[in-house]
Amino acid sequence: EYERKTKSVFQENLRFDRLFLNLVRAQLFKSGPATHPLGFGTGFVKSRPELSLPDIQLFFRLFSVQSREWFPLIREPGPTGIGLLACHLRPEARGTVSLASSNPNDAPRIINNFLASDMDRQTIRQAFKIKRSIAAQSAFAEHIGAEMMPGKDVRSDDQIDAFIRETAITVFHPIGTCRMGADEDSVVDPQLNVRGCENLRVVDASIMPDLVGGNINAPVIMIAEKGADYILGK
Repeated sequence: EYERKTKSVFQENLRFDRLFLNLVRAQLFKSGPATHPLGFGTGFVKSRPELSLPDIQLFFRLFSVQSREWFPLIREPGPTGIGLLACHLRPEARGTVSLASSNPNDAPRIINNFLASDMDRQTIRQAFKIKRSIAAQSAFAEHIGAEMMPGKDVRSDDQIDAFIRETAITVFHPIGTCRMGADEDSVVDPQLNVRGCENLRVVDASIMPDLVGGNINAPVIMIAEKGADYILGK
Protein backbone atom coordinates (compact mmCIF):
# COMPACT_ATOMS: atom_id res chain seq x y z
CA GLU A 1 0.00 0.00 0.00
CA TYR A 2 1.25 3.46 -0.93
CA GLU A 3 0.52 7.02 0.05
CA ARG A 4 -1.93 8.68 -2.30
CA LYS A 5 -0.93 12.10 -3.62
CA THR A 6 -4.20 12.89 -5.36
CA LYS A 7 -7.63 13.65 -3.91
CA SER A 8 -9.65 10.68 -2.63
CA VAL A 9 -13.40 11.03 -3.23
CA PHE A 10 -13.89 7.77 -1.33
CA GLN A 11 -12.17 9.13 1.79
CA GLU A 12 -14.13 12.41 1.66
CA ASN A 13 -17.43 10.56 1.55
CA LEU A 14 -16.65 8.45 4.61
CA ARG A 15 -17.57 11.46 6.76
CA PHE A 16 -20.55 10.29 8.82
CA ASP A 17 -23.11 12.78 7.50
CA ARG A 18 -22.05 12.37 3.88
CA LEU A 19 -21.95 8.60 4.22
CA PHE A 20 -25.51 8.49 5.57
CA LEU A 21 -26.88 10.79 2.88
CA ASN A 22 -25.06 8.92 0.12
CA LEU A 23 -26.42 5.58 1.31
CA VAL A 24 -29.96 6.98 1.33
CA ARG A 25 -29.40 8.47 -2.13
CA ALA A 26 -28.10 5.17 -3.45
CA GLN A 27 -31.05 3.24 -2.01
CA LEU A 28 -33.74 5.64 -3.24
CA PHE A 29 -32.33 7.01 -6.48
CA LYS A 30 -29.62 4.51 -7.46
CA SER A 31 -27.10 7.34 -7.86
CA GLY A 32 -24.24 9.06 -6.06
CA PRO A 33 -20.86 7.97 -4.66
CA ALA A 34 -22.29 4.94 -2.85
CA THR A 35 -23.26 3.42 -6.20
CA HIS A 36 -19.79 3.76 -7.70
CA PRO A 37 -17.22 0.95 -7.82
CA LEU A 38 -14.55 1.23 -5.15
CA GLY A 39 -11.83 1.80 -7.71
CA PHE A 40 -10.72 -1.68 -8.66
CA GLY A 41 -8.73 -2.34 -11.79
CA THR A 42 -7.31 -5.72 -12.65
CA GLY A 43 -4.78 -7.35 -14.94
CA PHE A 44 -3.11 -10.69 -15.62
CA VAL A 45 0.66 -11.26 -15.70
CA LYS A 46 3.17 -14.10 -15.70
CA SER A 47 5.50 -14.63 -12.75
CA ARG A 48 8.03 -16.17 -15.16
CA PRO A 49 8.40 -15.38 -18.89
CA GLU A 50 8.52 -19.04 -19.93
CA LEU A 51 4.96 -19.71 -18.73
CA SER A 52 2.35 -20.21 -21.44
CA LEU A 53 -0.43 -18.56 -19.42
CA PRO A 54 -0.59 -15.85 -16.74
CA ASP A 55 -0.46 -17.19 -13.20
CA ILE A 56 -1.00 -13.91 -11.33
CA GLN A 57 -4.02 -11.62 -11.24
CA LEU A 58 -3.30 -8.07 -10.08
CA PHE A 59 -5.79 -5.74 -8.44
CA PHE A 60 -5.47 -1.97 -8.09
CA ARG A 61 -7.31 -0.44 -5.14
CA LEU A 62 -7.80 3.34 -4.93
CA PHE A 63 -8.30 3.51 -1.16
CA SER A 64 -6.46 2.47 1.99
CA VAL A 65 -7.40 -0.62 3.99
CA GLN A 66 -7.11 1.70 7.00
CA SER A 67 -9.85 4.01 5.69
CA ARG A 68 -12.63 4.59 8.22
CA GLU A 69 -15.68 6.70 8.95
CA TRP A 70 -14.83 10.12 10.39
CA PHE A 71 -16.22 13.46 11.50
CA PRO A 72 -14.46 16.71 12.48
CA LEU A 73 -13.56 16.96 16.19
CA ILE A 74 -15.02 13.51 16.88
CA ARG A 75 -12.90 11.07 14.90
CA GLU A 76 -9.96 11.65 12.60
CA PRO A 77 -10.08 10.19 9.07
CA GLY A 78 -7.86 7.29 8.21
CA PRO A 79 -5.01 7.64 5.73
CA THR A 80 -5.58 7.90 2.01
CA GLY A 81 -3.80 5.27 -0.01
CA ILE A 82 -3.45 3.24 -3.16
CA GLY A 83 -3.13 -0.52 -2.88
CA LEU A 84 -1.81 -3.19 -5.20
CA LEU A 85 -2.89 -6.77 -4.54
CA ALA A 86 -2.08 -10.06 -6.22
CA CYS A 87 -3.86 -13.40 -6.52
CA HIS A 88 -2.10 -16.66 -7.40
CA LEU A 89 -4.24 -18.18 -10.15
CA ARG A 90 -2.67 -21.64 -10.40
CA PRO A 91 -1.58 -22.81 -6.93
CA GLU A 92 -0.03 -26.23 -6.44
CA ALA A 93 -1.13 -26.66 -2.82
CA ARG A 94 -4.41 -28.44 -2.16
CA GLY A 95 -6.63 -28.08 0.88
CA THR A 96 -9.15 -30.46 2.40
CA VAL A 97 -12.71 -30.43 3.68
CA SER A 98 -13.64 -33.22 6.08
CA LEU A 99 -16.22 -34.04 8.74
CA ALA A 100 -15.49 -32.65 12.18
CA SER A 101 -17.76 -35.17 13.92
CA SER A 102 -20.72 -37.49 13.36
CA ASN A 103 -23.09 -34.61 14.13
CA PRO A 104 -24.40 -33.20 10.81
CA ASN A 105 -25.00 -29.82 12.48
CA ASP A 106 -21.30 -29.34 13.23
CA ALA A 107 -19.33 -27.19 10.79
CA PRO A 108 -16.89 -29.17 8.64
CA ARG A 109 -13.17 -29.08 9.20
CA ILE A 110 -11.66 -26.87 6.47
CA ILE A 111 -7.90 -26.79 5.95
CA ASN A 112 -6.93 -24.36 3.19
CA ASN A 113 -3.25 -25.29 3.13
CA PHE A 114 -2.27 -21.91 1.70
CA LEU A 115 1.42 -21.49 0.79
CA ALA A 116 2.20 -25.14 1.54
CA SER A 117 4.02 -25.44 -1.79
CA ASP A 118 7.46 -23.93 -2.30
CA MET A 119 6.48 -22.99 -5.87
CA ASP A 120 3.40 -21.19 -4.55
CA ARG A 121 5.58 -19.17 -2.18
CA GLN A 122 7.97 -18.30 -5.01
CA THR A 123 5.10 -17.17 -7.23
CA ILE A 124 3.50 -14.94 -4.61
CA ARG A 125 6.91 -13.50 -3.75
CA GLN A 126 7.47 -12.67 -7.42
CA ALA A 127 4.00 -11.12 -7.58
CA PHE A 128 5.00 -8.86 -4.68
CA LYS A 129 8.09 -7.74 -6.59
CA ILE A 130 6.06 -7.13 -9.75
CA LYS A 131 3.68 -4.90 -7.79
CA ARG A 132 6.59 -2.86 -6.50
CA SER A 133 7.97 -2.54 -10.01
CA ILE A 134 4.62 -1.27 -11.30
CA ALA A 135 4.31 1.27 -8.48
CA ALA A 136 7.79 2.59 -9.32
CA GLN A 137 6.85 3.44 -12.92
CA SER A 138 7.07 7.12 -13.84
CA ALA A 139 3.45 7.12 -15.03
CA PHE A 140 2.34 6.74 -11.40
CA ALA A 141 4.70 9.35 -9.96
CA GLU A 142 2.05 12.06 -9.64
CA HIS A 143 -0.37 9.68 -7.90
CA ILE A 144 1.73 7.38 -5.71
CA GLY A 145 3.89 8.46 -2.78
CA ALA A 146 5.92 6.51 -0.25
CA GLU A 147 5.26 2.83 0.44
CA MET A 148 3.25 2.58 3.66
CA MET A 149 2.90 -1.19 3.91
CA PRO A 150 5.09 -3.16 4.35
CA GLY A 151 7.56 -0.29 3.88
CA LYS A 152 10.81 0.15 2.01
CA ASP A 153 12.87 -1.68 4.66
CA VAL A 154 11.27 -5.01 3.70
CA ARG A 155 13.68 -6.14 0.98
CA SER A 156 14.94 -9.70 1.45
CA ASP A 157 13.01 -12.78 0.34
CA ASP A 158 12.63 -13.87 3.97
CA GLN A 159 11.18 -10.48 4.92
CA ILE A 160 8.81 -10.54 1.95
CA ASP A 161 7.70 -14.09 2.79
CA ALA A 162 7.05 -13.08 6.41
CA PHE A 163 4.92 -10.13 5.27
CA ILE A 164 2.95 -12.36 2.90
CA ARG A 165 2.24 -14.88 5.66
CA GLU A 166 1.06 -12.11 7.98
CA THR A 167 -1.28 -10.46 5.47
CA ALA A 168 -2.36 -13.05 2.87
CA ILE A 169 -6.09 -13.73 2.63
CA THR A 170 -8.39 -15.77 0.43
CA VAL A 171 -10.14 -14.17 -2.54
CA PHE A 172 -13.17 -16.37 -1.87
CA HIS A 173 -13.28 -18.57 -4.96
CA PRO A 174 -13.02 -22.08 -3.43
CA ILE A 175 -13.64 -25.04 -5.73
CA GLY A 176 -13.03 -28.74 -6.12
CA THR A 177 -14.36 -30.46 -2.99
CA CYS A 178 -16.60 -32.74 -5.11
CA ARG A 179 -14.31 -33.25 -8.07
CA MET A 180 -15.82 -34.34 -11.38
CA GLY A 181 -14.02 -37.01 -13.38
CA ALA A 182 -14.19 -40.29 -15.26
CA ASP A 183 -12.08 -42.13 -12.66
CA GLU A 184 -13.54 -44.00 -9.69
CA ASP A 185 -11.83 -41.67 -7.20
CA SER A 186 -13.84 -38.68 -8.40
CA VAL A 187 -16.93 -37.66 -6.42
CA VAL A 188 -19.20 -37.04 -9.41
CA ASP A 189 -19.14 -38.48 -12.92
CA PRO A 190 -19.09 -36.33 -16.11
CA GLN A 191 -22.91 -36.00 -15.90
CA LEU A 192 -22.57 -34.66 -12.33
CA ASN A 193 -24.10 -37.77 -10.71
CA VAL A 194 -22.68 -38.59 -7.28
CA ARG A 195 -20.97 -41.95 -7.52
CA GLY A 196 -22.68 -44.69 -5.52
CA CYS A 197 -25.95 -42.76 -5.25
CA GLU A 198 -29.12 -42.55 -7.30
CA ASN A 199 -30.98 -39.36 -8.23
CA LEU A 200 -28.33 -37.17 -6.62
CA ARG A 201 -26.24 -34.61 -8.44
CA VAL A 202 -23.87 -31.84 -7.39
CA VAL A 203 -24.16 -28.73 -9.56
CA ASP A 204 -21.87 -25.98 -8.28
CA ALA A 205 -18.22 -24.87 -8.14
CA SER A 206 -17.24 -27.85 -6.02
CA ILE A 207 -17.27 -30.18 -9.05
CA MET A 208 -14.48 -28.29 -10.84
CA PRO A 209 -11.39 -30.55 -10.94
CA ASP A 210 -9.02 -27.59 -11.10
CA LEU A 211 -9.07 -23.83 -10.68
CA VAL A 212 -9.58 -21.63 -13.73
CA GLY A 213 -7.15 -18.75 -14.25
CA GLY A 214 -9.51 -16.06 -13.00
CA ASN A 215 -12.81 -15.50 -11.22
CA ILE A 216 -15.14 -18.50 -11.19
CA ASN A 217 -18.45 -16.71 -11.80
CA ALA A 218 -18.71 -17.51 -15.53
CA PRO A 219 -17.70 -21.20 -15.16
CA VAL A 220 -20.23 -21.65 -12.33
CA ILE A 221 -23.01 -20.23 -14.53
CA MET A 222 -21.96 -22.65 -17.28
CA ILE A 223 -21.97 -25.57 -14.81
CA ALA A 224 -25.46 -24.59 -13.63
CA GLU A 225 -26.83 -24.39 -17.18
CA LYS A 226 -25.27 -27.71 -18.17
CA GLY A 227 -26.45 -29.32 -14.94
CA ALA A 228 -29.98 -28.08 -15.61
CA ASP A 229 -29.84 -29.70 -19.05
CA TYR A 230 -28.77 -33.02 -17.50
CA ILE A 231 -31.58 -32.86 -14.94
CA LEU A 232 -34.15 -32.07 -17.64
CA GLY A 233 -32.82 -34.89 -19.78
CA LYS A 234 -31.62 -32.69 -22.62
